Amino acid sequence: MKTFFIIILFSTLVFGQRAEVKKIGKQSDSPLFTIYFDKKIEGQILNIKADFKSQDDAVAMTEKARIDNTTAEIIEYDVIQNQTKEKAHITIDSDKIKIKYEIEGQKPQEKEIKKPDYLVAPANFERWLEVHFETLKKEKVMHIQFLVWDRLETIGFKVTYLGESELRGQKVQQFKMNIDNMVLAIFISPIRIWKSQDMKNLVRYEGRVAVKQVKGRGLENLDAEVVYFHDLKAAQ
Repeated sequence: MKTFFIIILFSTLVFGQRAEVKKIGKQSDSPLFTIYFDKKIEGQILNIKADFKSQDDAVAMTEKARIDNTTAEIIEYDVIQNQTKEKAHITIDSDKIKIKYEIEGQKPQEKEIKKPDYLVAPANFERWLEVHFETLKKEKVMHIQFLVWDRLETIGFKVTYLGESELRGQKVQQFKMNIDNMVLAIFISPIRIWKSQDMKNLVRYEGRVAVKQVKGRGLENLDAEVVYFHDLKAAQ
């Protein structure tokens, strides 16, 4: 079964960010992957690129996206998964999601599906939480459709606001995301997310990630903890 996982200004800002991906509970180990992010805000558009690099500095996966920075809605999204030789190109046109999916050696697939009210993918999830934080604080739970590009579909999730807490001496906002599908929930553990108290930055993530772990000559799904580091690189 294919699995998934689960990121207003009128000047241009360029942000640097990285994250370390480790096995859950293995904080002392070297990261299995390091994610390097570039985020650029141009007008109302947030451009994001994320490179997942393995311990030997090879790029295991790249994600690129264009997002409406006001609404957090995806405009365009590209994924290149070098480990599995897959790639996808997604565009959002009005109320339609257009997905083109390719895997090396096979015929490309294309599919058009209806856009849900709340469409979330890894690239816009961080901003989506920030935009909808006040609603989450009030309602405690919101239902989303998560884009699963390698399945050419969306799958329902429930996002729950767990309140303010403290993580390693830092005040944070805590969230949990559960899959709504009872069958798939057997294979996918709940995802936990911590954001800074002001909701500006991701601090920590625990759950299924998009990259795979090498096991023997093959690959296996990876549940991991991801710790984020932030920096303002430049203002243009």
